Amino acid sequence: MRALPWSPQDFAPGLAIELLVMQPTPFCNIACDYCYLAERDAVRFMSVDVVRAAIRNARDSGLLGRELDIVWHAGEPLAAPVSFYERAFDIIDEEVGTTVPVRHSMQTNGMLIDERWCELFVRYGVHVGVSVDGPAGIHDRHRRTRDGRPTHARVMQGIERLQRAGVDFDALAVVTDASLERADDIIDFFLDSGIVRAGFNVDEQEGIRTGSSLTGADSRVRAFFTRVFERAADVPERLRIREMHEAVGRVATGLPIVTVAGRPLPANPQVLPFATTTVDCEGRFSCFSPELIDQTHADYGSFVFGDVLNDRMIDALASDRFAAVFDDILAGCDACRAACPYFSLCGGGAPVNKLNEGGSFRIAETRYCRQTIQTPIELAMAALEAELLPEHRPLTID
Repeated sequence: MRALPWSPQDFAPGLAIELLVMQPTPFCNIACDYCYLAERDAVRFMSVDVVRAAIRNARDSGLLGRELDIVWHAGEPLAAPVSFYERAFDIIDEEVGTTVPVRHSMQTNGMLIDERWCELFVRYGVHVGVSVDGPAGIHDRHRRTRDGRPTHARVMQGIERLQRAGVDFDALAVVTDASLERADDIIDFFLDSGIVRAGFNVDEQEGIRTGSSLTGADSRVRAFFTRVFERAADVPERLRIREMHEAVGRVATGLPIVTVAGRPLPANPQVLPFATTTVDCEGRFSCFSPELIDQTHADYGSFVFGDVLNDRMIDALASDRFAAVFDDILAGCDACRAACPYFSLCGGGAPVNKLNEGGSFRIAETRYCRQTIQTPIELAMAALEAELLPEHRPLTID
């Protein structure tokens, strides 16, 4: 591998934050059994001082590009008060709003949505993601309150409030073993509920989640997504599936190419330094896969590279520990390049899944990759082929 240290001049185009993940609290008000977060019981909240320091740090480190997407994520972001976000959004606008467009989004379990939250979302143009796994029988199997009660009814109340207020939102469903034979039920639920955009996350092995219900289920996952894509293709004006549209986009256009120390690499925001940057409630920052921020590893120690109150983000690039992580991530990209026909459409996968499934950033394929990247790409390729060659059946993989 290259000699230490890395510098901003090693990257073309220059480094920039594409997605800033702000974690206002690790606390979550419910207890999903597939959760990967180690500190969801911890009642700590981000201060507005950390918000200001994070956005100033990104700006003064030269890491702001032409636009900035900020997602408020982690435990349950709505556990922090509305007043925090009113102040946080105003601070961010004060610091960078005149120089770079900022888009805010939140990922919520939906339990706390009320009219005041809807007013905030509308006023600031916040895009909302609501976690709902499908009809109650599927959703409530895994997403329950801390005392074991079902959550589906309250989530649907939150969704209905968003719909009445005209708030832009997506549904996000976690696919578990219980979902795989019920693709039609899940799609019918989305359609009957007036949900027009939805995405699927597979049950992952990461963080404190040391296994997955989808281990050994690749063929069933493929059958699930095949049926989801078929149903969505029948009603494109009523339902947009994230994986379907992203995969078609990748196949149609590929990923842009960046150079890293003169080496071409498909632009994968989980692989490039700072493209995805995460700041936790105390101001500690990390990059690459957001889930790494609260993990440790015997070979690397912590994946926290500094704190926004005291350390310039860009200075982390020159540290030995950062280089040890990044060099191994690049080695994993090389392994993917050598082994995978879809490398140009992926760019090396998700480092956190490589580490949690295989124990190393340096490996190639993971179950997560097969199920969420390769399968949708193969289905998208079949769909595009069917349009070019009408005698082929849509979305059929031999």
